Amino acid sequence: MHFIPLTADDVNGRKKPKDGQKVTYNGLPILTGSFTNESTFIGSGYDKTPILFKRDVKGTWAFVKMLDVGITQKKDTKIGNNAFGAK
Repeated sequence: MHFIPLTADDVNGRKKPKDGQKVTYNGLPILTGSFTNESTFIGSGYDKTPILFKRDVKGTWAFVKMLDVGITQKKDTKIGNNAFGAK
């Protein structure tokens, strides 16, 4: 994930944009996302769970957590030895 700070002057060609920041996390690629405010980004991708990134007071972006904790939990088996009724 790359975060590149842009201002109106950057877009209008009055200033050169600042260098971006690369943020890594141990998940699959992010396909889409949305800024909920200037310091919070929620993305989603092949992991099929929302992923939270935040910017601190120094302007550094960081991966915070996956918002769906169910993806990391082990699920119990629902089917036992007698799954089909053993007629």
